[in-house]
Formats: sequence, structure tokens, C-alpha cells
Amino acid sequence: MSVVYKCKICGGEIQPNEDGRIGKCLYCGAVQTLPKEIDDKVSNILNRANDYRLNCDFDRAIYEYEKVMELDETEPEAHWGLFLSKYGVEYVKDNMTFSYKPTLHRISSISVFDDVDYQATIKYASDISAIQYKQDAENIENVMKELLLISTNQEPYDIFLSYKELDDVTRQRTIDSNLAYELYNALTAQGYKVFFAPKSLGVGLYEPKIYSAIITSKVMIVLGTQPQYFNAVWVKNEWSRFAELVENGENKVIIPVFRDMEANQLPSRIAKYQAYDMSNIEFLPSILNVISQSVSKNSKVAYNKDASAEDVYLERGFLALEDGNFSQADSFFENVLNLNPHNSQAYFGKLMVEMKITKQEQILTSPKNLSEYKNFEKAVRFADYQLKTTLLKYEEDVSFSLNQIKYTKCVEELKNVVTKEGLIKAKESFLELGDFKSSTDYVSKIDETLKEYEINESQMMEANKQIIKLTQEKVNAQNKKTKSADSSIFTILLMIAGVIADIVFFIMCVADGADNIIGGILLCLLYLAIGEAVLFGVGRLLDITIGKLLMVIINSGKNAKYSGRVRNVDDQIQKLEKEVSNHQMKNTRIISKVKSL
Repeated sequence: MSVVYKCKICGGEIQPNEDGRIGKCLYCGAVQTLPKEIDDKVSNILNRANDYRLNCDFDRAIYEYEKVMELDETEPEAHWGLFLSKYGVEYVKDNMTFSYKPTLHRISSISVFDDVDYQATIKYASDISAIQYKQDAENIENVMKELLLISTNQEPYDIFLSYKELDDVTRQRTIDSNLAYELYNALTAQGYKVFFAPKSLGVGLYEPKIYSAIITSKVMIVLGTQPQYFNAVWVKNEWSRFAELVENGENKVIIPVFRDMEANQLPSRIAKYQAYDMSNIEFLPSILNVISQSVSKNSKVAYNKDASAEDVYLERGFLALEDGNFSQADSFFENVLNLNPHNSQAYFGKLMVEMKITKQEQILTSPKNLSEYKNFEKAVRFADYQLKTTLLKYEEDVSFSLNQIKYTKCVEELKNVVTKEGLIKAKESFLELGDFKSSTDYVSKIDETLKEYEINESQMMEANKQIIKLTQEKVNAQNKKTKSADSSIFTILLMIAGVIADIVFFIMCVADGADNIIGGILLCLLYLAIGEAVLFGVGRLLDITIGKLLMVIINSGKNAKYSGRVRNVDDQIQKLEKEVSNHQMKNTRIISKVKSL
């Protein structure tokens, strides 16, 4: 079964284009976005939600759109429908142009572009759909601004009286309307300014008047004799908006009052507030007591009809700041700037919102220089002489305070410096302070200290270089000494071995000659040549022994020379090491000297 899309403006059938994301109503001709590919179930829910919205049953519409998002939270049409329902957008035919234009049954000081469902719509929409969504949102935003402007010229109220005027079936006045009228008379007799639709709406657009009354009233009384009356579309529209302000921290009070029903039948969102039974004899004194605590005699509204829209928005913005309602305050200041982008007071208010402060003098607690805030720069730029003087004085005081904190920190950090790097860092910190207090003196003293430190450090480095050089010389001398000693020992060993070999050879010759004739002959020959042999042996022995003895003597001299060199180098190294130690101690004293400044 093919999906049939209904026009979001008039309810007619939509003819999709080729890509299926944009369509044109066959009845009113409006170009509008379409859902992405969805099944019949989702399509039916969307169409049902649109029907509720077209009939201005926005609460039911919201319920149906939320059901769609449970099935697919990425469906942009569900988010868009929810967005339209929250603002109570109804498209009305212009009899002059025959085109449909948006009107709002519910306005807010918060821009439509900041609405989470609008943002979700753009996020999940195709590129071509997003263009159409943005265009429609701009039209709604322009209507919102017009209605907000109208609302600024409305009288403020102390109490908002919410109830159901007509029965849905009979279209006759409800019992609730009679009770509300009686309560209105009782409250006005006490001097309170009460918003009561039959008396307060008059002719013209209703929503700006309702919005203004909701915003300005300190108390809302929600009256009903049947549970369904509390949930009637427009009654719920009024108390839910007021409840939202209460829940956001505004200093407002909701008083549910009922008759011919039980307190536990109240909607859960307002059942948590103290409710009062109108049939109770103490009903009126009880609620008057509550009202008096919220609206004192001195704070009852006094409306200045000559006040401009800018002034009204400004006053509301700063009042919202006093209550700590920063979001609401920012919206009021934005409304001022929409009317006059050169209003310095509005920029100053936005600065307070940005800093999350509720009183003007709290600006002195700023964690950074005021010049770093864009809203401060614009406030100064467009301010008159008096305000500019005030702002610049704030800037000077904040700058001094921040510098004082930083200065104190720099002095404390200087006391804990133990290295050259620490000195350099301390110098950089004082340089950032410019000529604040004694910062330049500290910089000069640190420079002198660093210069002295560097001279001493250079001398210490030179001594360390000499130590390294002498250490290498010591190693070389030790190596040569070891080599010379090894050579002497080897020479002596060779000499001893030669003598032993001569003796052994002589003994073997004598022994052989004693055992046989040949040996005897050889012995005789030996004896005959004994003189030459003795001379040769003694000569050879002397030659070897003397030569080797001379080598031993020479090597012993070299050993003594190398040993002396090692001892000399050791003495020099010790002196240099002591010198390095003295330089290190001097560096410590140098740093200690600057720490005591």
C-alpha cells in the first residue's frame, strides 16, 4: 500500500517530487518537506499526529510525534512536528494574499533556532529538506519576534487565573467559569492585579497577552471541578508553561484549587504543589496567605505605559538575573538587541549572563580580564559617557585584582626557586605583570642574579672539562705503567729460563759420557774444549743476563715515571673537584640571595 502524505498546513494530499523529500500540496499549493521512507505504521502515526496539530490539539499531537520517535528517533518529520506543536504553530490563510502564514498559540523568549527538536530536524534532514526547514523556521521566528514585541506593551499581573471557560460538548459556560469569576472578584478586592481571560484579553491577538501575563505573574491559580478540565488543551497550555518557569528556578508559585473531586485526581505535574479544596470554609484565607507571601503589598505591579519595548525587556532581563534565571535573562537581552543592536545595557546584561552573576558588583570576581569578553567590548563601544566610565573602572579594578593575585603568586614561587630554570621562569612571570608594583625591580634583581650565576656556572663547567681531560691522561699513564711492568717481568723470566737451560745441558753431557765409550770420548773432547766451552758458556750467560738486566733496569725507571705522573694527575683532579664543589655551593648561595628579596 502506498503511503499518502497529508499537508502540514491545510491537511490536503501531498504530491512528492522525484527524490521524495519535498512535496507540494494539491489543495493549498504549499511546498513542504516529507518523511524519509517509512512503513505504513509510522505513516499512520504521523498523519494522526498532524491531524491533532491541525486541530490545535497540540498536547495529543506531541504524544503521537513522540511515539514516532520511539520507533525511529532519526525521523526529521517527527522532530519537526513536535517542534511545531510545542510552539502551537497554526497556519492561517491570509485573505489578502490567499497564502498560509504561521501564527503561534504559544510563544517563548527563547529563539526557535535554539530548540532541541528544531536542531534535531536539521541534523537528520537531507540537504534539500534542511533548506525548506530553515526557511519555515525563519518565518516562525519572525512571527515570534512580532508577538514578543506586542507582549512588551502589555500590563504586568500579580496573579494568573487559569480555568476552562466553555464545555467542549455543550459549548456552554462551565461551573469553573462561575467559580473563577467569584475568585477574581475576591482577589481584586484585595488589591491584586489578576489576569482573568474575560476581563483581560479584550480584542486582538490573545497569545502575546497570555504570554506576558504568564511571564509577569508571581502566582498562578489553576481551578477545576473535573479532572479532564485540568487537562483541557488551553488550560494545560497555560499551567504547563508556568510550571516550566517554576521548574527552571523562577520565584513563582502554582496553587491548584478544586471542587467536586479529589486532590489525587489532579495532573501529576501540578499535584506535587499544595492544593486547596474550594468547598472548605478556610479556602479563601488559606490561599490569600500563600499569595501574600509571594506578592507583597509593596511589590504589586505598577505598569508604566510610557516605557519602551527596549526598557521593558531590559527590566525583565535584569529581574531574571536577580532570580538566577540566566537562560531567560539572556533571551530578554537578545530581544532588546533585536530591537536595537547598539544597546550597551543589553550587552552588559549578556556579560553578566556569561559570567553567571546575579548582581552588578559581582563583576569584580571575574576570573579573567574583562577585555577578553566580547560582550564587554561591545558594551563599552556603545555606552554613553557615564556607563563607559563605570565599565572602564570595572575593567581597571578587575585587572588590578588579577594582577595582585598573580603578583603574590610570583613572589611566593620565587621563595621556592632552587634552580636556574626556576629563576628564568620567575623572571618571565614578573615580565607578564609589566610595571605592576615592584615587578620591574624583581626582574632587574633576577637578571643580576642570573648573570652572576652564569659566570660562576661557566667557571664550574671549565673546571669539569679539565677534570675530564686529566682523567683521560691518568688512564693513559696507568696503561703505560702496566705495559712497562709486564715487559720487565717477561724479561726476567726469559733470563732465568736461559740459565737453567745451560745448566741442564751441561749435566746431560757429563752423564752420557760416564756410561759408554762414545760418551767417554765425547767427555774427553769436552774436557779438551772445556776452556772454550767455559768461555762460551760464561760469555753467553753474561750476554743474556746483562742484556736482560739492563732491560729490567730501564723498565723500572719508566714505571717510576708513570707512577709519578698518575700521582700528579690525581692531585690536580682533587683540586679541580674541590673547585667544582665550591662553585656549586656558590650557586646555591646566589639563588638563596634572590629568594630573600
